[in-house]
Amino acid sequence: MNNPTLDDRLTRIGPTGSPDPDGLADAYAQLCSRLECSDGVDAVRPAVVQPLRRRRARRISLTVLVGAAAAFAIVAIPVLGTGGGSPISTASAAELFIRAGQAAGEQPDVSRDAAYWHSVQISDVWSDASNRVESARRETWSGHQNWSVWTDTVLSPEPRLENRALFGPGITWDEMFALPTDPAALEDALRRYANPDDPKSVADGSVWGAVEDLLVNSPASPALRQALWQVAARLPDTSLGGDVTDSTGRPGIQVTRPYEELIVDPETGRLLERLWWDSTDNPPYRDTFLEQGPADTAPNAPDPDLPPGCTLDKHCDGGAAVDLLAEG
Repeated sequence: MNNPTLDDRLTRIGPTGSPDPDGLADAYAQLCSRLECSDGVDAVRPAVVQPLRRRRARRISLTVLVGAAAAFAIVAIPVLGTGGGSPISTASAAELFIRAGQAAGEQPDVSRDAAYWHSVQISDVWSDASNRVESARRETWSGHQNWSVWTDTVLSPEPRLENRALFGPGITWDEMFALPTDPAALEDALRRYANPDDPKSVADGSVWGAVEDLLVNSPASPALRQALWQVAARLPDTSLGGDVTDSTGRPGIQVTRPYEELIVDPETGRLLERLWWDSTDNPPYRDTFLEQGPADTAPNAPDPDLPPGCTLDKHCDGGAAVDLLAEG
């Protein structure tokens, strides 16, 4: 071999690893002996150190690139607080959801014995009266054993009655409290509720929608809310943005999904706001989730038009009274 390069000679010597200072000095001496350098160790030190540093830098860079490609939407974001723990300067959307779940799981359980679950949000809705999208304040009192009531400043300013409260993919209040809190089991349960005959055919987007609805509209317990965020962390196509504020000025972290952007507060485990598109040609709709909590009563709503002999709890179907609250 003519004029062997330093790399050739290093290959003959073998891997150098990452020795401590004493080991490195010994390696220099061995290398100098192999190269028969006449000027001592200092003559080869600069020639060896820089190539070794470049090699190590390339290995580190490659490791980082491979790790980033394999990770789930890793991006740099401002420091997130972790409730007394060490802050993190980078995270994935999945990690943010896990953190939000931990915060949600630490909240008090105030829903199990409530008569109603009251939620308030500001939503963009289409108004037939004005033939355009308008911002509406919507309040819902989801009844546990009673009829639900809702108001909407655009669609129905006066309280209106609604049948039995259903959450997510058609889950009743009591069924929700029977849901598993293991993330994998919970995801399977949500898919079964969405399509009992073929749960595996349920799209991830449908599971995501069920998770969202349960988080912002239902009396889910803290343990279930934590599990719901963990289910969200298992779903694909989600990436993390940075610090943002919602339309009311509340701070949070942005998360993006296909046709959807979310703002999450990792310190409380709350979903604050979402923007969503029904098509790429239309501007986004906005839902801002303001409040939710237990309520003892709901506003009085006018009785619906019922045939004689029927009540709010029963309606007449072919002459027979049917318990709406029991049938769902």
